[in-house]
Amino acid sequence: MSTDPVRTGIVVRCVLFLLLLLAAGLATLALLRVGSSDSMHLSTCVAPQRAGDTPQAVLAAPSRFDCDRQEAKWGPGSYWVRLTPPPGRSWAPPGDDGVPRIQFVPQWQRMLAVYARDTSGRIVTRDLDNVVISHMVGIGGAVVLELEGHKAPLREVLFRVDGAVNNRGLIGPVHLVSSRQTHADELAATAIFAGFAGLGIGLFCYNFVLWLTIRERFQLTYCASLVTKLAYVWTSSGMMAITFPGIPQDWRMATSFALLACLAALTMKFITDVIEPGMIPSRLRWVARNYGLLMLLGGAGLAMAPADWRYLADRAYVYCFVPLPFMVMALTFLAWRRGSQAVRVLAIGWAVPLVTAIIRLAYALHLIPFGPAVQYSLVIGMGGEALLASLAMSYRIKLISAERDRARADEQAARHLANVDSLTGLLNRRALLDQVVAWASPEPLRLLIIDIDHFKQVNDTH
Repeated sequence: MSTDPVRTGIVVRCVLFLLLLLAAGLATLALLRVGSSDSMHLSTCVAPQRAGDTPQAVLAAPSRFDCDRQEAKWGPGSYWVRLTPPPGRSWAPPGDDGVPRIQFVPQWQRMLAVYARDTSGRIVTRDLDNVVISHMVGIGGAVVLELEGHKAPLREVLFRVDGAVNNRGLIGPVHLVSSRQTHADELAATAIFAGFAGLGIGLFCYNFVLWLTIRERFQLTYCASLVTKLAYVWTSSGMMAITFPGIPQDWRMATSFALLACLAALTMKFITDVIEPGMIPSRLRWVARNYGLLMLLGGAGLAMAPADWRYLADRAYVYCFVPLPFMVMALTFLAWRRGSQAVRVLAIGWAVPLVTAIIRLAYALHLIPFGPAVQYSLVIGMGGEALLASLAMSYRIKLISAERDRARADEQAARHLANVDSLTGLLNRRALLDQVVAWASPEPLRLLIIDIDHFKQVNDTH
């Protein structure tokens, strides 16, 4: 087997990596072009809902709100969320079109209602169920709500969140943004997700064609993981909501989480497949395979859990991911200790996704706040892992090619020793008869048999 496809694959992957860097660069430029004055972070203060609450009464009782406690610490339930600008800042929109826009990332909830009161006392209400929220989701998964209909400057904004699961917050970080900032954010998200989509499609096409030639199991597992990554990005980026505007927000999130669990299971299978046989202890390999099945069960449980059980299902889902970094490091370390060649490249490829997985776990466990590093870390990590894992797979294919070439050379040498007389260099009796019986040439077979008396004396003399 020639190793030329391996060299070609390295060139292809380098080109795709440069395209990914170009997309990330375009996204960075899009963000840098917009100044910080086009976005203003809003503080959130939370108060549990009470029977008989009205927006007017809640807005008139600011002492009910707690502005220091993290949103996720309140647990599941229904809440009021009051938005306040930074000290010394007003609700004046940071853009020049005069329309205040609130940007937030929707979470698990049954219903959202937004109450915006201006300085004249007028309250404009917006009711947002899961279908409406899904319809408003843009590229990047965020919602931009325009607070129109006011004739006086904005004074207060209040959210009513009904049936919140509240594992990662009620409405997440909220910003007052301009139209220019909104377009820049969508441009950056489009560049990042489009770059990943191009990388994933290119790697899939190349590796699937290569699988048709080589037919190694880890190649098919890798292609399946690429399809799952593309599907996850399609759901988490907001493209699913844009493609199907009528799909509820909770369905989109359930699909995204289920795909992420499937991706983790495929990742464990790929690692155990691509590392050479015998380099991973059989018991640890069995644990890794069954851990992948546990991930699938966690994702399916969260996707199908009823609303009353979704909080526990979400917590169980998050804790299923906690052993993942340690499992990957254990598999890599033990294979390295046993002399695996493929794992040396695989370890480099897994450095970036391990860091991003730890960042996402830290956010899910309320150890770090939500931000751009959390929002895009998983996509960047998956892109880096897809590229570098493909390089590790190419190196594994190179090892397989060299092993098969050695086996073929050994087989040819053994066949030569079995068929040829070492003294005269002629075919022996068995090989001669095999060729006579297997004669398939259209030319007639001519066989001359000579019997030489006392030929042993010739051998002994010469």
